[in-house]
Amino acid sequence: MWIKALLVLTAALVCSACKHKEVTEDQALETISALDRAIDDIVEERSRAERAKVSVRLLEGEAREAYQDNRNAGRYLLRLNADYDATPEDFERIFDQLRANRARSAERILRLALRTREDLTPDEWRALNKHAAKGRG
Repeated sequence: MWIKALLVLTAALVCSACKHKEVTEDQALETISALDRAIDDIVEERSRAERAKVSVRLLEGEAREAYQDNRNAGRYLLRLNADYDATPEDFERIFDQLRANRARSAERILRLALRTREDLTPDEWRALNKHAAKGRG
């Protein structure tokens, strides 16, 4: 149960990788700005608030990297699929790479979410997650 709560902060950011419609740079920046404002409103101690903001920016960077990795792999798969001479091994290599990238990204996101949670009180954590859930609609 708590794992889900840990990842709520990243859901608004990672969600862009799940949608068919591409999220613009402005939309991503607005999401980060909204989380920054929420952190300012929720976290009273400025040093903890700043650490939380750094973590959110790192989470955002990881989400962008994961999104780009998936897009690049998708493009490569389309080219590979169009190649009549492509072997099953060619496909397995890209799928192995995708799985490794996703596992690495999930580990980084979890580590950052745990670090963010450690910087916040339980009430601040719940409030920030509530804010993030509202933003996802």
